[in-house]
Amino acid sequence: MVNRVVAAYDNYHKQYQTKITKLTTGALNNSKGRWHEFIVTGLFAEVALDFYLKHQVSLIIFRIPNSRDETKPEYLKLCQNQEFQINYPLENIEAIKEKIFLSSPDYVISVIENDPLVHLIQPYIELQANQPEYLGVEVYDLLKGKLKAKEVKGVISVKVSNRPGRRYQALYETAMIKAVSYTSGQIWKYYMITAEDFSNSDKRIFSQGIAPHGIALNLDLKSVDNMYSDYKQQDLINLVEYAIFR
Repeated sequence: MVNRVVAAYDNYHKQYQTKITKLTTGALNNSKGRWHEFIVTGLFAEVALDFYLKHQVSLIIFRIPNSRDETKPEYLKLCQNQEFQINYPLENIEAIKEKIFLSSPDYVISVIENDPLVHLIQPYIELQANQPEYLGVEVYDLLKGKLKAKEVKGVISVKVSNRPGRRYQALYETAMIKAVSYTSGQIWKYYMITAEDFSNSDKRIFSQGIAPHGIALNLDLKSVDNMYSDYKQQDLINLVEYAIFR
């Protein structure tokens, strides 16, 4: 429905060359973005619930907030403080973690090993599946500071479209996340999902682009692990299985 409203606005604007306030345009764009966010949030929750029934794996896919401060990325705040200590996975970035800056990816894929924590989160996942519009970042707040690095499997960037300027935001996100992942011995994946088809330029950039640390290491390391357009549940299932089992 929101797509039709936005399309009608675009057609009207082109036909009559009218000027409508930026507030109206922004409101429509925000509504469109929120609508797609509700769809994908609900689908992710359904995938997580079905995944547990099929594999007995406590999969959680949850939204992550925009940066709340500049002390440490919200993404890294998910991990236990112990994970940054000597002989733990994130020890290599302990001294520099406050110098790592990146925007928050949209969603995090994780597999939780702590059963009490899983039981605490389960009602929110069920709510997310049935009424995604009422769920914010409650799951993130419950998991903040409680995950092991190995429980994080990847992140997902969800966009209505990839405007030329926006695509480089995603490339910077994945560059930083993949660099931290590599130096920490993790295998964090980075996926992109859009409501519209990827342009030929997008496909080339995201499917062939090398991760910056790969250049320094002389290794052909992928920047983006996979791309999906439209919201098909089977695609999301494939995405999750690839993130966890490969």
